[in-house]
Amino acid sequence: MALASRLNDSAAVVRRDPPGFDRGVFHVWAQQFAAFATSYYPEENKLLALDGAKVHLSASGLLALVRAKVHVIAEPSKRSHNIQALDNKSAYGSFQPAIRRHVCSRSGECVGLGCSFTVLDLMECIKKAADHAFSPSHLAAAFANVGMWLLDPRKVCLEEANKGADRTAKDVDLQLLADRAVPAMCKDLKQPTIIQGTLSTAGRPVNLTAPDVTSVLEKLEEDKRVKAAAQEQGRREKAARVAANKATKAKRDAALEAA
Repeated sequence: MALASRLNDSAAVVRRDPPGFDRGVFHVWAQQFAAFATSYYPEENKLLALDGAKVHLSASGLLALVRAKVHVIAEPSKRSHNIQALDNKSAYGSFQPAIRRHVCSRSGECVGLGCSFTVLDLMECIKKAADHAFSPSHLAAAFANVGMWLLDPRKVCLEEANKGADRTAKDVDLQLLADRAVPAMCKDLKQPTIIQGTLSTAGRPVNLTAPDVTSVLEKLEEDKRVKAAAQEQGRREKAARVAANKATKAKRDAALEAA
């Protein structure tokens, strides 16, 4: 749904407190995305690629996507600079300059006409930029360039994988290196693996909407709810003990005063 349909010229926009993308926001976003995807492809299976941020490990949000036949894949950690499909000059690289160009043009027209540049004008500028940058041909080329669709692992070259490394080696047999990886990478990652209270995506993509993964995430959330309930019960019992001690002390002080 376009933002412009929810706002008018006198609308006030405020920051959410606390700011940031949390699981509550992700749950709402997942419901919106599920409805959006279903409106275009009601019966087909859909694929959504996300990074492995903890905020995305929300069972309620993922289940909303599952019901809409949206399968969520968590990209391998520390590989986003290789497989971010839209971070190139044909997609976001042309989208952002186009927004600035359209905003400058429209604001100049508004000044010439003696009227204000409103949120409706901004949405129109965004629409024009998006229609050009995110055309089907541009999107297909962007995903093909990183090997995500059609799937082509040869697209990720060794030089790209070595970016940011302190020390690199040439002519590395990647398969042999994977077979001899450190113990943390040799764990059986065919099953959902929980490390430090969260789902690990180390070294491989994870189907977040697979039944075994969602069951693990639901168990994690249930464990957190049980722990929170136990903590709350402990706080209540402590408060009751403090109140009882205060009442006993008050009685004792009153008896001493009477004596």
